[in-house]
Amino acid sequence: MSEKKFQAHCEDVAHKNGWKASHAHLPYFDTAGIPDLTAVCIVPGRERALFRELKVRNHKGVWIPPKGAQADWLVWLANAGLDVGVWLWP
Repeated sequence: MSEKKFQAHCEDVAHKNGWKASHAHLPYFDTAGIPDLTAVCIVPGRERALFRELKVRNHKGVWIPPKGAQADWLVWLANAGLDVGVWLWP
């Protein structure tokens, strides 16, 4: 599965379960490193926000962990007390 399809899959599952999910596609702003998926549960009593970097394995079966701006954003968000992480497919 490509990362683009993984992103679409995550958004689809989120929407079906009462979440709003999106990826920042802001070509006029510096969005380098911002996690791929931002998801917010909008079900009353279950409010929660997630920030996830999505990764897939390359053609050799290897995945590259977040580095540079991606790693920085994950640390910054975590230090702000937010729920962050990396999801790997499969």
